[in-house]
Amino acid sequence: MDELTPPAGIPDYAEAFRHALTQRRVPAAQIDTFIRAWKSLPPGTTKLPCPICYAAGGWGALNPAPEKRDGVEFVSCGRCKNSIAVTGAA
Repeated sequence: MDELTPPAGIPDYAEAFRHALTQRRVPAAQIDTFIRAWKSLPPGTTKLPCPICYAAGGWGALNPAPEKRDGVEFVSCGRCKNSIAVTGAA
């Protein structure tokens, strides 16, 4: 795993994204490519990539502000409408 961290203002959801993509059987190399892209976003980026859309060849429109449901925080994509648990997930 690389040592990059996202720039200030962009949450580090890399491990949550890795878990979500692994569950969807996305190849490890493709997951690593997304994680590197996430951690390399330029400061001030306003349109964040959705890991699920990215795996399908798109970008998506991830809302980085988590929504809490039943003690678990989720981020969701405005394009594909998927939600990804980012905290409190077992």
